[in-house]
Amino acid sequence: MVRNGDGHLKNYGVLYRSASEAWLAPMFDVVTTAVYRYARYDGGPELEDRTMALKLFAGKHQTKTYPTEDELLRFGSKVCGVSNPREVLRRIGEGMSAAMRQAQGDERIPRALRTDMARAWQMSA
Repeated sequence: MVRNGDGHLKNYGVLYRSASEAWLAPMFDVVTTAVYRYARYDGGPELEDRTMALKLFAGKHQTKTYPTEDELLRFGSKVCGVSNPREVLRRIGEGMSAAMRQAQGDERIPRALRTDMARAWQMSA
């Protein structure tokens, strides 16, 4: 939802209470990479990264494109075993909205970056 194309395996952690009790750690190192432009070589065209580091689903025909809401819901229920993935997406959306409101009042964050992030996040709504 935040358009984090850098979500590779080292950006996810697992917490253990015992060898048989494990769960995902809270998210960390989350960046809206879709707002940053880059060139593959000096003088090359400016590009935007519109893909994820990892596939959402297994299989050779699955892509790394940012998922749709339906794909996120399917991932939540089928892969993660979440009983109400729509509620999880709603809570994430609320957190993103709160973060954006806070960022809008923070003069340290350039206005253009805030605008680009709001646009990227709106694409996932």
